[in-house]
Amino acid sequence: MMLAYLDESGFFAGTIDSEMALKQPALVTISTMPGTTALGPLEKWRLVDGRWVAENDYRGHHWYDPVNTESVYACARFDDVPPIGWTYWEPGQNKVVGEAEALQKAKNAQWEKVKQARAAVEYGGFTWDGSTFDSDAISQARIIGAVTLAQMNSAFSIGWTLADNSVRTLSAADMIAVGIALGQHVNACHERARVLRGEIAVAATVGELSTAK
Repeated sequence: MMLAYLDESGFFAGTIDSEMALKQPALVTISTMPGTTALGPLEKWRLVDGRWVAENDYRGHHWYDPVNTESVYACARFDDVPPIGWTYWEPGQNKVVGEAEALQKAKNAQWEKVKQARAAVEYGGFTWDGSTFDSDAISQARIIGAVTLAQMNSAFSIGWTLADNSVRTLSAADMIAVGIALGQHVNACHERARVLRGEIAVAATVGELSTAK
C-alpha cells in the first residue's frame, strides 16, 4: 500500500510504501492521496484539517522591487507572502528595469561624474597673482597652516614651492591672499557642482541629464 508523506509544513512531499514507512517513524504519512487537479506555478498540495488543499508555497522563491530592482525579497516560510506589487524572479534571470529606476540610475551615474570632475578641478591647482599653486588635500592643509602663522606674525615670510616647482617668496599679506584665493577656488568648484546637482535632480528624462556636466 502506498502512502503520501508530508514535509515539515504539511505539504505533499511524495509517496512511500507502507512497509518502508514503518522503518521511518519520523515521517508523517496519510493514506489519502492529494487531488489530480492542475496546480498553479507556486501551488502545492497541503494537508489542512485532514483534507488536501492547494496552497502557494513561497519557500525559496524570490521577488524584486520593480522600482528598485536591487531590492530582492527571499521567502523563508511557505506563508511568507512577498511585498505587494513586487515581481516574481528566479535568480539568474534578467530583471526588467522600469523607466523610473533607469532614470534614477542615470542620475546617480551623472552625479558621480560631476563629483569626479569637481575633485579634478579642486585638486588641480589655482592661480594667484600670476603663480599657480598646488591645491590637493595636503597642499590645502599646508596653505591653511601657513595662513594661520601669517595672521599671527606680520613679519612672516616663506619660500613657497609652486606647482611648476619654482619658489616664490611670500610675505604675511601674500600668504593670507593666497589663502583667500584658495578658498574662492574651492567654493567655486563646489558652487558649480551644487548647480549641476540641482539640474540632475529635476531632470525628467535621461536625455536632459546630458546638459548637467
